[in-house]
Amino acid sequence: MSEAVGAIERARKAAEEAERARKEEETHRAVEAQRARKAAEEAERARKEEETRRAVEAERARKAAEEARKASKLSPIISDEIKQAAFKAIERYGDKTLVTAAERGDEGVVRTLIAAGYKELEERDANGNTALMMAASKGRKSILLALLDFGADKDAKNKVIPLANHAHPISLT
Repeated sequence: MSEAVGAIERARKAAEEAERARKEEETHRAVEAQRARKAAEEAERARKEEETRRAVEAERARKAAEEARKASKLSPIISDEIKQAAFKAIERYGDKTLVTAAERGDEGVVRTLIAAGYKELEERDANGNTALMMAASKGRKSILLALLDFGADKDAKNKVIPLANHAHPISLT
């Protein structure tokens, strides 16, 4: 009987040891799972920070490219005051700044762009009209003369009619 009691006692101790080992393993796995979750959270946070940083950089690059695009349409040797006025005009009127300003009769913008050395003198709208054509068609003599003085092509043609047919009966003298 003492052999049986000894065997039972050894079996009980082995079961307790196995249970203790199982609990230790379970605790170890839980700790490792927690570490893995924390590492995943940290990686996600770092990814989001990187994504935000890249978005900010992309926005800065977009703004710099936009400023460079605007500046590329201007003479490099101009005052900051004229450059800022020209940038504001470009922002106000968009891609076809000179054509739109001439059409609307905004002589100040036309003269500012000319003073800034605006390089898109022959830019055209969707119908192929230049700023000179728009000034002529709207009877805007002072803008017309400024554009001609600046070197606008008086022989330009659009998709529909030649420049001569745009003009109001105004005297250029």
